[in-house]
Amino acid sequence: MMFYIQVDKSSNITNSYAGPDELAAPWIVVSGTEFAKIVPGCTWSGSEVVAPAIPTPPAPTLAQQAAALIAAGLTITSTGTPALDGLYTVASGISFGREDIGTEAQFISTFAEFTNGTTTLAWPLKTGVFVTFPSTAAFLNFVKAAGQFYAACQAVIATGAGTLPSAAVVIP
Repeated sequence: MMFYIQVDKSSNITNSYAGPDELAAPWIVVSGTEFAKIVPGCTWSGSEVVAPAIPTPPAPTLAQQAAALIAAGLTITSTGTPALDGLYTVASGISFGREDIGTEAQFISTFAEFTNGTTTLAWPLKTGVFVTFPSTAAFLNFVKAAGQFYAACQAVIATGAGTLPSAAVVIP
């Protein structure tokens, strides 16, 4: 089998052929190895096929970075209850995410107890491992941190400006 290419004045590969036929100029004979490298946008250096440069993707915008922070979660370090330390989900539309955090906080504010009617509340980290909040006050410390983090990210998303919040906070 024979392998051929055609190039224009700028060395762009404009045509290729593989087959038993022998072709004359303006066809250029190439090796099977070089022929296999041909993709749209290739050029010919005179001795080898040169792949097109892959453009570097643009850096994420500030708003995209803020959205990525929300998706990644919030790392909490609790000075009062180290067992609560971990990465928490704060995104919307997912189980134990922003809406569930808000629902639990509203219930506590209204009834001064957890929705489960006990004095403690099991809540999952982003990994799925559950931690136990020992009091409504401890949970509200988490709610405050999560709310402030989420709101700061949303402000950056809405405006495309500002400062990204830290994805790690210390609570009492």
